[in-house]
Amino acid sequence: MYSCWSQLPLSPVNYLSASVATLMPSKVNTLSSLEKKQLVQSFFFIRQDGRNVKVDLHNILYIEARKNYTRLVMTDRSAMVLITLKQWESILPPDLFCRVHRGYIVSIERILSFDNKFVYLPGMNIAIGEQYKNALPSTVTIVASEASRKDILSDLEIC
Repeated sequence: MYSCWSQLPLSPVNYLSASVATLMPSKVNTLSSLEKKQLVQSFFFIRQDGRNVKVDLHNILYIEARKNYTRLVMTDRSAMVLITLKQWESILPPDLFCRVHRGYIVSIERILSFDNKFVYLPGMNIAIGEQYKNALPSTVTIVASEASRKDILSDLEIC
């Protein structure tokens, strides 16, 4: 008896459980090239005054929630955009931006300093929300002095 399954490189059970990469490698390569393009692209466009205006990620200082809009503040200008902070979080690269308050996302590159209560940007101090207190310290690298390390280690009773 002839079976169409005999022509396949996999058994029926394995065929159904095989990964897409095995069965359609060209589709997977296309997806990875699109992802690479998104990682390399350091800009996006926003709609402003009937035109698509280019925004370089490195020029963004912070993004502020404003009712139904968000205010995108850059080094040379600002713009109102009809998009939520949650949507911004999914668009922006997490290694360059951090949400520090329910109303703010800041550019990590533009941070001058921060403590437990505020993020200090050029010309602006942004309060850190209670639920976002650990977001920034867990995203950036903090190099502590020897005295601080000893205090921390003694608090943990390691020394």
